Amino acid sequence: TCHGGEEGAVVHSYASSKHGVLMRLEENTYDWSKPLDMANYRAPGCAYCHMHQGGHDVSSRVRSDAMSKEQPMPDEVSVVCWNCHAPRYVARLLDNGNAMLEIGRKKMREAEALVAQAAPELGSEDQAALRQQLQKMRQHLQNVRLGAGHQSPDYQWWHGQPALDGDLLRIRGMIDEFRRKKLAQPR
Repeated sequence: TCHGGEEGAVVHSYASSKHGVLMRLEENTYDWSKPLDMANYRAPGCAYCHMHQGGHDVSSRVRSDAMSKEQPMPDEVSVVCWNCHAPRYVARLLDNGNAMLEIGRKKMREAEALVAQAAPELGSEDQAALRQQLQKMRQHLQNVRLGAGHQSPDYQWWHGQPALDGDLLRIRGMIDEFRRKKLAQPR
């Protein structure tokens, strides 16, 4: 329940990843009494990455905001992945994730610029509707982050990039509609 339950974006993005699918298929064969670094499983669960060599202090390792900054993934994230994967493989995956995030950020910046440019000519209700759509867009950008961070390309695409495209189109359409209504008003 701390992370939105099974249908929440955090859990769903992990569950739809290759790691999540393997974990679900094999979870009944694992010895959960072993320390994380001596685990007998092929795919990492949430605790392996987020509490790696630590307690419940998730900020000590892989943080939820690790891919949210305008910079590449920090090395402490890569180190966890290196326990199972070659550094070059991890670097390629993270580069791809960062590229997907940058595409999403560009869409977000474009939408924010459109809203800021239109704001002076719109009423407060119209501005509020646009801010609400921007908030939905931020959640879709978060889905790209989660998909990249959990290595779930399907999640990035099904719940991230196309949703961002749709948000951007909706914002453009809303602005056009608000402008048309304003022009149609009697003077």
